[in-house]
Amino acid sequence: MLWSREPWSDVDPVGSLDLPSGRFVIGCTSTSIGPIRVVGVCIPWRDAHVRTGRCDRKPWQDHSDFIFHLGKLLSQLDDSTPIIVVGDFNQRIPRIAQPMQVFDQLQNALADRFQVVTAGVLSDVNEQSIDHAALSRYLTASELQTFNGTSEDSQHLSDHFGLSLQIRLAKLIDSTRQHASKNRSKVTPQTIGESLHWSYANLAMAHAAVTQNADRYSKTHFMIRARMYAGLNGGTMSTASLIEDERLKLILPQACCYCGARKELSLDHLFATKRGGSDSGDNIVWACRSCNSSKGARDVLLWMNARGDFPPLLLLRRYLKLAIEHCRGNGQLQIPLGDVIKLPFALEAIPHAFPPLSTLRLWQPVSCD
Repeated sequence: MLWSREPWSDVDPVGSLDLPSGRFVIGCTSTSIGPIRVVGVCIPWRDAHVRTGRCDRKPWQDHSDFIFHLGKLLSQLDDSTPIIVVGDFNQRIPRIAQPMQVFDQLQNALADRFQVVTAGVLSDVNEQSIDHAALSRYLTASELQTFNGTSEDSQHLSDHFGLSLQIRLAKLIDSTRQHASKNRSKVTPQTIGESLHWSYANLAMAHAAVTQNADRYSKTHFMIRARMYAGLNGGTMSTASLIEDERLKLILPQACCYCGARKELSLDHLFATKRGGSDSGDNIVWACRSCNSSKGARDVLLWMNARGDFPPLLLLRRYLKLAIEHCRGNGQLQIPLGDVIKLPFALEAIPHAFPPLSTLRLWQPVSCD
């Protein structure tokens, strides 16, 4: 059920015929920060129809099927209108006891487009909840309150919690601020193009220093960054073509570009096709089965950032070239950073501050296993 002070539009209580009835609803309503699309879910619990009801399911089967079809629905939503996914997820986040496969499936369904703001131990009740709210990338939450399932006379009524959130529009943040080095610049990009160009200029500086085995950045390296940034913004310079990146893909040992493993390799889309990435060779990299499964449809920079990793420079170079090429071809380089548009990559994850030079590497070391 959806409630709002303002009228609802585009209400759909079905979503997909593959979803069981009564467990999904979606609608759009007006708010003080503009229109918001709300997706309400009630994901089946692990033993749905296992020992009760039809008694024709295995543990987690209905749960897993629901998440699969929910992920397909969410991937089709245009997030130019901010989205909230809220309801009974029937999983604790981070994972506690549920199978890893089921937990990863939920993460992949939400992909990198949504942040679960109710993850972790909730201070009001001192435990994790199975009821959650996940916000699309342009929303942020504050003033989280929970209401436990206990009556005034201390009777246990439910294992669910009520949730109250204050939702606001978020500003784009630099997801790699935790890696910031001492050499911060006061450059503040204002457009998508400036953001991508500043990251690429920092990449060029880091690449030069790493290939020279430098232990610190020199004036020459900072000059490389300054000239690259000015040239890209002014149109007097451009990123090199992807031909060199493709050549390296052919001559380097076949290994997972994320972890260096050489076994159980498959092809992975750097920009997920679910996000609008192409099937061209430029967008294809090697990935091991483990990394490919863990990453799923999530953006690679957000995925690596969540693991505490900074991407190898050559992987980041391919990513930034693809991003710049996409935005140039679609006339998006001059769009202000605050505007909400659909992109095949995570703009908020573009690194402007790189980790210390001693921790950077050109490529993931290849495993000998």
